[in-house]
Amino acid sequence: ILGLDCRRQRVEVHRQVAYLPGDARLPKRMKGPEVLRFFAAMRGRPAEPSFELARRMDLDLARRVGAMSTGMRQKLAIAVTLAAEAPVTILDEPTANL
Repeated sequence: ILGLDCRRQRVEVHRQVAYLPGDARLPKRMKGPEVLRFFAAMRGRPAEPSFELARRMDLDLARRVGAMSTGMRQKLAIAVTLAAEAPVTILDEPTANL
């Protein structure tokens, strides 16, 4: 991937790829802003791009993930994935449940 050896440079490959599985699961007890900040921190990135994407998707971030509709959870997962701004982004059935 991107000229990297997936076996020998696994950590670097993980840095270069953002993946949204078809059955993405987010922490149900967290509220939207907490989720956005958490995943941005995991990648060492600012959370602002995530918030901008969430705003453009008209997400209600005040709710806990567990109280969101399936479609809202999917949108939140998409925002988290796209905000990673990884060179390679893989979305598995991103419009399911929307």
